[in-house]
Amino acid sequence: MHTVEEIMTRDVIAVAPDTTIHAVARLLVDHGISGVPVVDGQGGVVGILSEGDLIVRQKARPRPRWWALFLSDGEQLAREYQKAMGTTVAEVMSRPVISVRPSASIGAAA
Repeated sequence: MHTVEEIMTRDVIAVAPDTTIHAVARLLVDHGISGVPVVDGQGGVVGILSEGDLIVRQKARPRPRWWALFLSDGEQLAREYQKAMGTTVAEVMSRPVISVRPSASIGAAA
């Protein structure tokens, strides 16, 4: 059985929540990576920012019908707007982070 530890990246590039979207996009391109963990001042992982999070920002958003807004979850609408329009990693990152131990099998991680 192969483990996550056998294939994981050890020299991880991480960013702070207040990093700009422009700066993290440049990091992804410059290092040829598809995502970065977002860490707080103590090094704890608070989110993850991936290419997918940035792609969401480029997608055209259909304007909902006025009556649909009354039936929608207001918090979810606010989060979607923030993710689409945010300028910092904290506003756009995905959370909560799902993680596994290095000893986990690759199958369990997948």
